[in-house]
Amino acid sequence: MSELWRMSALELAEQIHTKQASRREILAAHLERIDEANPHLNAVVRRLTVAGDIESLVGTFTPIDPIAS
Repeated sequence: MSELWRMSALELAEQIHTKQASRREILAAHLERIDEANPHLNAVVRRLTVAGDIESLVGTFTPIDPIAS
């Protein structure tokens, strides 16, 4: 499993900015972690499971350039 889920938002933004990871890879890492941890925690009621749902979520995201801010 990827360790992307352990990174802070700033670290993830840097990963995306430097093209070391894509938004899709980051989302997949977090969903993988949910699948791993949730049976023990029983905290997540529903998550995106259909690839189309994930694509629509990633497709509508507009990144903000932290350098330009």
